[in-house]
Amino acid sequence: LFLSGPTSTGKTELALALGTLFGTPATKDMQNFIILQSRLKDFEQRQQYFSDTTFILDDARKSPSYSVCQSITSLIERFGRSAFAKTGTRLVPIVTGEPQVLSGHLSSLRNRFIEVYLNPSEEKMNARKTLIGKVKDNPLPIRTCLLGFIRFICKDFTSERLSKEVIRVKEEFHSSFGTQIYRHHDNLYMHYLGFRLFLYYGKNLGCLNQEEYKGYIENYKRILDDI
Repeated sequence: LFLSGPTSTGKTELALALGTLFGTPATKDMQNFIILQSRLKDFEQRQQYFSDTTFILDDARKSPSYSVCQSITSLIERFGRSAFAKTGTRLVPIVTGEPQVLSGHLSSLRNRFIEVYLNPSEEKMNARKTLIGKVKDNPLPIRTCLLGFIRFICKDFTSERLSKEVIRVKEEFHSSFGTQIYRHHDNLYMHYLGFRLFLYYGKNLGCLNQEEYKGYIENYKRILDDI
């Protein structure tokens, strides 16, 4: 996950909140929080601490210093690729930084990240602060919801009902956005499929009626069209 945006848009605070939500509690003074402007040697000395945790690579930005740019590239490449290795024990990282900072990296690495741009408008900033506060103060409801969702998928994934839903979603996606062989297109499809299954889960719980269910889907498609 790559959280991008201008300075002071809440990238680091949101990353810390997500780190707390999905794994080991993340704070700026813990070993799983790395400021990308630090010396590579400092990171290598602390690398032993990283296992089964969400780690945060903070403040990725272009620098006039060649050594700093190389350090940032090395860390992102190392973590970004190792997180997908079958033998890896690290969770996928959260990177924060300037928009387009990954543009200089190989496409095989860039395509592994989902970039979320944080809008600097006052309205979006206030909404983001509220969300971060809720996650930090009481992450249990969100964790419980995600756990229930994962259990639902694992239990029903082989069922005919869920299989038909996946096939339906795939056909709708390809009908709206075409069929391509690029990795970013596959990533977009997996993102869309995950969202649709989450809505399907909500509808099965009785949290969403059919009208709300369709409304969320249409709104999401409009967002994808804009992208």
